[in-house]
Amino acid sequence: MALTNPQEEILTRPSCCEYSGGRIFYGLKNTVYYSQVMEGENLDKLSFCYQLNDPTSEHVSDLLDTDGGTVQIDNATDIVQIKKFATGVLVYAKNGVWYLSGSEGGFTATNYSNTLVHEAGCVSPAGVVVVESAHYYWSNEGIYVISLNEFGTAQAQNILEGVMQTYYNDIPVASKAKVVGAYNRIKKQVEWHYPETAQDSATDYKYALDKGLMLDVRMGGLWPQTYNCTKVEGAGNFIASVVNTNVGTEDYDTVCITINTDSSYNYSIDIGTKTDETFQDFSANYTTAYIETGYETLDKPSNKKVVPYISTHFLQTEENWIADGSGGFILDNQSGCQMRAKWDWNNSDDNGRWSPAQQAYRFRRMYMPTGAGAFESGEQVITTKNKMLGRGEALSIRFEQEDNKDMQLLGYTATFSVKGRM
Repeated sequence: MALTNPQEEILTRPSCCEYSGGRIFYGLKNTVYYSQVMEGENLDKLSFCYQLNDPTSEHVSDLLDTDGGTVQIDNATDIVQIKKFATGVLVYAKNGVWYLSGSEGGFTATNYSNTLVHEAGCVSPAGVVVVESAHYYWSNEGIYVISLNEFGTAQAQNILEGVMQTYYNDIPVASKAKVVGAYNRIKKQVEWHYPETAQDSATDYKYALDKGLMLDVRMGGLWPQTYNCTKVEGAGNFIASVVNTNVGTEDYDTVCITINTDSSYNYSIDIGTKTDETFQDFSANYTTAYIETGYETLDKPSNKKVVPYISTHFLQTEENWIADGSGGFILDNQSGCQMRAKWDWNNSDDNGRWSPAQQAYRFRRMYMPTGAGAFESGEQVITTKNKMLGRGEALSIRFEQEDNKDMQLLGYTATFSVKGRM
């Protein structure tokens, strides 16, 4: 019997691909195509997604471990990303994530499994970030981290639950679809950048990313970030992407790619390296940076509380005395932090429930320089004890950066005194 259509021609290009275990995995619609294993430096087999032996042969038709082939994921809707994970790959689709894995030796054509990890689909392929042995991705429901549990099973968990879920829900779906992410290995932070309002294809700033969401993978802390980007047709200075440079320095591990245009619509691409010591990278009127804690009730929201003192711990950033141009000397890279208490869920100071702001970053003693040179304070961490005014059932603490100054808060401790019966 002759085959009427021995070779099916597919005109659609794969949506994504990933190299893992000596072969390439391609994603197309709801099917994963995997190539034969590469031999030496010969790349030809990376395009062969079929078995080596003739399956119709009467003599040698066996399937080999190194063969190529396909895996159809029946319930998947449009595969958008594939990433290497453990003994196989994670397959990200619009309606879920699947783990295509093998045994301890890795994925083979004769021994693999395909399991559903989570039904929350991936909204942006560029938002998938690999952090060592874990994967992070954005869905409409939240930001999920995928890792192996103690039994070696891939599992997903929403990192926003009880933290910033409401904030995330307010991000438009169209903006989530344009998120771009990267991992800063030096700071152990994941950076995601997205547009506050997704632009259409008719504008020349459709790729402008003016909002950010940062994750500290060691502490689990999440915080938003805003960039005062210029988003006017014919103007520039907006973030277009963020990438991992694989250069292990504080300034160059992750960089922002910015696009600039002039009046004649000539475009140029620049690399933003986060080295501006005045913290005015993208605008003269930069948004004030701050850290604000959640409201603490000690699980006793009906009891009045006071916090006589709060101790703060900052990383010292000053390193040298430099000339100020008028015969004196000032410290370089200065830090500053205005701290205040916010009592009883008040969102403004109109009710008098916010304490006055006070400087929390202070040196223990005054230093009188004799000339330009290194600043030796003997301290690496600046710790201060601060009296906190006010009282109430719930307390939130706001740490606010001063203009043109650094602020690297390492932590704080608060001593509560609770009134009434516990």
